Amino acid sequence: MNLLDSRFLYPGDTYAQHFAKSGGYRYAVGIQGSVAQVDHDDPFSITVDAGEGAAQKTHYVSVTYTNGSFSASPLCLDINRGDVVLWAATAAGAPGFAVYGQSEQDRFDSAEIGMNGMYSHAFGLAGEFEWGDAHVPGLHGTIIVEAHPRCRTHGERQAYAQVLGKGTVVTIEDGQAYPDKVRITVGQTVFFAVKSGRGVSIVDKTLLRAFLNPQPLPPGRQ
Repeated sequence: MNLLDSRFLYPGDTYAQHFAKSGGYRYAVGIQGSVAQVDHDDPFSITVDAGEGAAQKTHYVSVTYTNGSFSASPLCLDINRGDVVLWAATAAGAPGFAVYGQSEQDRFDSAEIGMNGMYSHAFGLAGEFEWGDAHVPGLHGTIIVEAHPRCRTHGERQAYAQVLGKGTVVTIEDGQAYPDKVRITVGQTVFFAVKSGRGVSIVDKTLLRAFLNPQPLPPGRQ
């Protein structure tokens, strides 16, 4: 499983955005930092109609990586206001990606998640993971991942499958995480939902410390 870092989406991660405003969005998919702006020639678009009275839907976009470039399917979406769009990588081995989009009045960014945005991560290793935010000081939490139970019988396997089907939600509001500590089992997914704020990232503190305190290269490697 990949490391916990919402700025780089890998298989096992998803990014979702709830669209509360009507309008036309263009968006780009690429390596984080390379999609800081959107070109009008970018092929990916989302059109959000008013859709008064329509039931909320979730639309799924598959992100692929071929011959050194990313693509998204479907290329274009027509949705109603209040719908959710969810992006996920489908191919193992692809580099971590980010999604950045904008309309005349609004924008969204998986590397700096704003209000009504969500990031999810499936945990494949047992352990205690402390996470922080690369952009918002003070925002942090802990994920305790317990080893999966032994599944020696059909009933035990069914019970474990039911556990895997249960997601855990961490809500981020006013720079705080609720709850700030959760306990799950290997294979389960944690959903981080941003209710207020902008520029949120979810990053393993081990990565943050490595970034803030880089180790010097060995002699001859500078």
